[in-house]
Amino acid sequence: MPFAGVMMQENVGYFHLLEDAEKVVGSLHYMITTLDYQRGSDMYRGIMHRHPTIPGIFTGRPQVVPKESPAAINGILSHFKDDPFKAIINTSLNVHGGPIVHTVEHAIADLQYNLKKAKELGKEASAPILVIGNF
Repeated sequence: MPFAGVMMQENVGYFHLLEDAEKVVGSLHYMITTLDYQRGSDMYRGIMHRHPTIPGIFTGRPQVVPKESPAAINGILSHFKDDPFKAIINTSLNVHGGPIVHTVEHAIADLQYNLKKAKELGKEASAPILVIGNF
């Protein structure tokens, strides 16, 4: 936590209303702007939150990756470009109540903990990918 949907610029409209996203000037790639999601789905539950006052509306802080971003993150996202998921999750990698991850070993342990918890909830990941980098 916190989680953010990381997506290529061309996939923003899949998740959010383009007219809302276009009103934001320069901050969609920093996960500081909240946008409403067009559709609620269990598939995106980790990156969406119920709006506190409007029933049926879900919000989130997307990280929209501009085309001029480092090749590594664009390469990863382009792999999911036509996938039904169209986004990956960015997280500070910390378990609720725990410190933010600062080492590779801690990141792997945190991932293993979260995969175990997901399995206990019946939400087992089929092919998790852990990418560590400063993007």
